[in-house]
Amino acid sequence: MPAISAKDVQALRKSTGVGMLDAKRALEENDGDVEKAKVWLREQGLAGAAKRSDRDASQGAVAAVRNGDAGAIVELRCETDFVAKAEEFVSIVDEIAAKVAEEGAEAAASFADRIDTLRTTLKENISLGQVVYMKAGEGEVLDSYLHIQAGRGVNAVIVVLKGGTEELAHDVAVHAAFTKPQVVRREDVPADEVAQERATIENISRNEGKPEAALEKIIEGRMNGWFKERVLLEQGFVRDEKQTIAQHLGDAELVGFAQVIVGAGERSGLPRWPLGSSSRGPARRSPRRRRTRRSMQRRSIASLARSPRPGSRSISSSPSSSAGATSGVAPQGPWPAWTDRPRMPWGCLAR
Repeated sequence: MPAISAKDVQALRKSTGVGMLDAKRALEENDGDVEKAKVWLREQGLAGAAKRSDRDASQGAVAAVRNGDAGAIVELRCETDFVAKAEEFVSIVDEIAAKVAEEGAEAAASFADRIDTLRTTLKENISLGQVVYMKAGEGEVLDSYLHIQAGRGVNAVIVVLKGGTEELAHDVAVHAAFTKPQVVRREDVPADEVAQERATIENISRNEGKPEAALEKIIEGRMNGWFKERVLLEQGFVRDEKQTIAQHLGDAELVGFAQVIVGAGERSGLPRWPLGSSSRGPARRSPRRRRTRRSMQRRSIASLARSPRPGSRSISSSPSSSAGATSGVAPQGPWPAWTDRPRMPWGCLAR
């Protein structure tokens, strides 16, 4: 069998999109013939990975692992939530996170071949996403929180505190998972973003006809609300909104935090509600309005049921039917030719 060089393996990988071990094996099985190796890979169902690599991978799973004073978050991406919930998919994310927490972020690269195999087995575009490694220094504590949905992690947070406890770090991590802050302090927000937002708020306030004397205070108030959405220390604690995270920490210092959310990409790209809207999303229709609409529907259906069908023969005007009509009692028959009995759509009213 001819010698197979690393250059041949790399060329086959580039042309087919398969893993290094699969490319090497294909060349070995075909005596180094590249064309035969490509056919062999197609027969084995391995060469389709190249086509899948261009497909969008917005689903996936995250894992958070703590190992002593170190912690890691790893994201593995895929195309559908069906694959993201698969046991073999979730287990490899946990393995990668455990390895990273033990050896550092570089350890994730050692799983490249297993990810290639998983891509071939599950027939989706699967790739390694964000990898985070954090380590607590002297006098610091670290803790994490992982929000699990349908058997897979979807939102992971690691928090490092100085002069605090692990329970306090866990509280902050749970809070961050809910509020999704971007930075620790106000000073961490890029200056150009602050300037752009201030200019936008000023234009909005002027267009609303706010008085010039109160304009500066209005701008400052709205800027404080804008910062509160992004700055962790300035947010109201989710378990007690009367105090901010800075107040909840007391003498402890927030050294840093990291957060990875499935499908959210970078933290700066998370959706934010527009200025002046509720953080709970669009307003719901009032119950009073719903009841009014339902009452109108009842009256319309009742009116329709009392009216004869257009083009049909009218009810005979017998004395009994006339009496029923004047007394408000529905006539008992005979019915029009187009029906055997009155058809009232009461099912609509039941709803």
